[in-house]
Amino acid sequence: TILGFGVLNSLVDISRGFVRLARRGPLQGVARTLVVAWAALPALADAVSSVRLAFRLRGERFGPRALVPILERTLE
Repeated sequence: TILGFGVLNSLVDISRGFVRLARRGPLQGVARTLVVAWAALPALADAVSSVRLAFRLRGERFGPRALVPILERTLE
């Protein structure tokens, strides 16, 4: 699976496709939203992993209460 996605990612530049759609076309607003979401995805993944670690170190369960710290770290 990882190898397949690696090959697909090397052949198709997804971010460039989102940018082309965001410039013109009937789905311009949706495409702009996808561009922003695609750019924020690495920060969101990093925030989830660090908040999950903090919860685990405090001995608390990772649940809906983690949403606020995750969003805060993503926006930073």
